[in-house]
Amino acid sequence: MRMQIYTIALALTALLGACKQKKTEVPSHLLQPEKFAAILVDIRLAEAQQKISIRNGKTRDNFLDSNYYLIYRLHEVEAEQVDTSFKWYARHPDVLQAVDEIVLEKLNRLE
Repeated sequence: MRMQIYTIALALTALLGACKQKKTEVPSHLLQPEKFAAILVDIRLAEAQQKISIRNGKTRDNFLDSNYYLIYRLHEVEAEQVDTSFKWYARHPDVLQAVDEIVLEKLNRLE
């Protein structure tokens, strides 16, 4: 549920960021755009998998939580790093839009 809110916020800030032209550097202590995008791709895939499972009547209460845990382990990050990075990106829509473009490109390659 928390990541679905992040996904919606991501889309909204990307749309709002289209108006901003200033280049913003991502601080070194945060997840950099490529890594953040890779994590978001896996999160979106996990959320889609959950929606399909719900539609097919096969759902588990902790499905997304366990997938988030596995995604974070795969990318060698902590949930707090993702949350902190997401909050920063949400305040910098120009950078978030660039990340979202990377995410969409990666998802399109999977089709």
